[in-house]
Amino acid sequence: MTEYLPLIADNGFQLLIAIFLLYQYFNKKNQKTYKKKWIPVVVVVLVSVSTFLAYDDLREIKQKEDNNRMPTTAETKNAFEKKGHYALNEEIYKSEDGYTITIPKGFLYLPDRDGSLSFAAVREAQNTKYAITIARQETTGYVYNTVPKIIKELQSKYEGFEYTVSGTGKSRTIKFIFTDVDGNNKSTMLVSKRGGTFFVVSALAKNVPNEDETIQKELDRIVDSFNFI
Repeated sequence: MTEYLPLIADNGFQLLIAIFLLYQYFNKKNQKTYKKKWIPVVVVVLVSVSTFLAYDDLREIKQKEDNNRMPTTAETKNAFEKKGHYALNEEIYKSEDGYTITIPKGFLYLPDRDGSLSFAAVREAQNTKYAITIARQETTGYVYNTVPKIIKELQSKYEGFEYTVSGTGKSRTIKFIFTDVDGNNKSTMLVSKRGGTFFVVSALAKNVPNEDETIQKELDRIVDSFNFI
């Protein structure tokens, strides 16, 4: 099943950013970032994306709460190999975290939650790599002022980064494109909050042909299928 795992090591900087942010979060000397509510949410976004972009290890990051612990990329890889389920047909996945999402045909997905990583799925088709992640983080704060900080972090690291934001209330959808060694890439990301928990739903496609408009529609359809139950 390893052929379904993206083997991209050039984007390990996302994990370095996450480690840096966690350091600053607990650094009392820097009052601008010490215990700021938005930092854990940004870390979840960075790590959930980098799970499928790198095989760097996050063993240095340890959190007290098992529910808020993000598994290392090595652990995620091992989980895909041992417990991955293959979607022979399109499926509706119902999570113990209280939501449903559509899994398109051909994705390899993990049926069990592991800490903050609530759901993960990967697929490769015609040289384009796909990843779906749903990360959860129990924290305080608001969606409307967290999303700009997420965008700022992504924008500072991706070449050719362009984005749009839509939504109101407790949900925002970010659509963005960027370029790297794999070529053109697209992603649709939903940031939503229920009670005291943030959910970050990401659908990513790497090495996207310029003329293919169906990929963006599929990413949108996956994210739009996310519903709380």
